This record gives sequence, C-alpha cells and structure tokens, in this order.
Amino acid sequence: MLVEVLRSELSGSDAAPNVPPPPPANGGADDSFARKEADFLSRKGESLTSWAAANKIRRDEFLRHCFFYGVSVLIILAAVLFGSTLCIWVWHLVAPDKWRWLSASELEKVQVLVFSGAASSLATVLGKRILGPDEPKP
Repeated sequence: MLVEVLRSELSGSDAAPNVPPPPPANGGADDSFARKEADFLSRKGESLTSWAAANKIRRDEFLRHCFFYGVSVLIILAAVLFGSTLCIWVWHLVAPDKWRWLSASELEKVQVLVFSGAASSLATVLGKRILGPDEPKP
C-alpha cells in the first residue's frame, strides 16, 4: 500500500493514491453494537417495533430482578439486625455486671426498640389474620 503511494507520488501522476480508510474511533476493539445491528438487519420478517418491544421486556425483567434481590437483601439485613439487638438485650439481662457494656438508659432504649418492632409486627400479622385479605384472589 505504502509502496503504491510512493510510486504514484514519484511518478508524478495526478491519480489519487489508494489510501486505506481510517481505523474506527474505538480502535476496532469492540464491535458489539455493529454486530447487533448486522444481526438485526440480517433477520427476515422481524420489524423494528417487535425487536424494540422484546428489548424493553428484557430490560423490565432485569429491573424487576434487581428490585426483588435488593428488597430481599434489605429484609434479611433487617432480620439480622433485629436478631442481634434481641440477643444483646437478652445478654444484658443474663450476663454478670462486669460483662455488660451498655448503661441502664442505653439498655432501656434497646428494649424499646426491640419490643416496638416486635409489637408492631405482631399487630400487623394478627390484624391481617383477623380482618382477612383485602381482596379475594381470583
């Protein structure tokens, strides 16, 4: 290629040299978008709207899964924190004085925290059981 360019310049001809196109902006390392476009254009019988709808469904499902796992992690974390707080409260009731690290006022706050959470969850469960479900399931 370079030899042809030099020959044309040395020979004095006015013909445009055969210059290769510039490399892609990304260096040619990742052509995934180009491959997706080529795959889409090579399909027959599939419209752009159906392809977009399928991609939207995939994105929505991904977001639902992320939300589900995020909520699951938060529920597990809340249960672990509640259990550890309950264990600390019981420990301070059972353990000797030299093994305790919370003062009486701090222990009272822990007790209020544990029993307010337990009482509210118990009231919620009993309320749902007594009142029944809000809507009948089809």
